[in-house]
Amino acid sequence: MLYPDPVRMEWKVIADLRCDQPEIPPSVLAQRVGRNTHTVRTWLKLPKYQAYENFVFQQKKQDWTPYERELKAIVPEVIQEHTLDMLNRLREIAETTEDEKLQVAISQDWLDRAGYAPQRKVERQPQILLSEGAVVEIFRRLGESRGSVVVGEAPLALDPSRKIKEASISVGVLIE
Repeated sequence: MLYPDPVRMEWKVIADLRCDQPEIPPSVLAQRVGRNTHTVRTWLKLPKYQAYENFVFQQKKQDWTPYERELKAIVPEVIQEHTLDMLNRLREIAETTEDEKLQVAISQDWLDRAGYAPQRKVERQPQILLSEGAVVEIFRRLGESRGSVVVGEAPLALDPSRKIKEASISVGVLIE
């Protein structure tokens, strides 16, 4: 089965490598595809790339042997069995280590997993709600000062056959 959308060659290589070696670092991936690490990290966060990688993974999953399928099913159970041991080890390390950075990292991870993660600040852009009449008036005044302004339904205003030689301001308006 083919992926329905076109995909960059670099993404194909990266997805294939990550399916075979999930622990492979972005720096190695970047070296393999001839890009810088920042670009690869950006790609890995893109929903389009993630959808493609998931598609590749599902395709490879169909080719697994019965042994590989059984192994993949057992691994989560084994991890679950040792969860308390690992938590106790982490607590012991945090209590006995002299390294304050390690103590902080363990404590923060523990709190994050317990649901006490710090709230992330989200920058919010101020929003101004205008009536349709106000928007038309603003565009009319803008047209008087800067040139022509086309006010109309979206298909009329965004008609690709209209040739606009110069646009000094680009504004998107949604009127419901």
